[in-house]
Amino acid sequence: MSLPYKSEIREFIRPLRQLISPVYRQKAGLAAASLFVQSPLFKDHHQVGCYLPLPHEMDSMPLIAALQKAHKTCYLPLVSLNLADKQLAFALYEENTPLHPNRYHILEPHHSTKIIQATALDMVITPLLAFDETGTRLGTGGGFYDYTFSFLLRTQPHKPLLIGLAYEIQRVDRLTREAFDVPLDGVVTEERIVLF
Repeated sequence: MSLPYKSEIREFIRPLRQLISPVYRQKAGLAAASLFVQSPLFKDHHQVGCYLPLPHEMDSMPLIAALQKAHKTCYLPLVSLNLADKQLAFALYEENTPLHPNRYHILEPHHSTKIIQATALDMVITPLLAFDETGTRLGTGGGFYDYTFSFLLRTQPHKPLLIGLAYEIQRVDRLTREAFDVPLDGVVTEERIVLF
């Protein structure tokens, strides 16, 4: 489908994603994690940022469990308490890490003793609302990931890799990429891994 305007895409994808059943959501998360574990992306990267899913997002928990089982280091984003600051830091996440909801009601590590900046990560698994076949990512509109990883638009080598995690139904034919939009390096869905 070709929907050029971000507002139209959000209006289209949100209700579509809400129709996904809990059973399919669980199967899709496991399938995406299985594909990911078999890929060089998984084997070659050790400091990995991920996210805890909101109810209608692709379930990242199987992927996080795979990272922890392989003794890779998993970090979760921390939203600053400063309302004007959109710079994400990343906190170590382990099995027993206490979690606390941030101002957006997203769980994040509470009183973490190990916090790193985005530049220290090897790879980041990002949530998204939609993606296209060129690696353009549409988020929920907060701009946190684009702001935090804006340095990737002007630096080489390209690190960390940004990998979207999404349902296949979140793919659209074309998204408008603006100058501040940081593209993805790949997307993992329940059906495939595509690299850009």
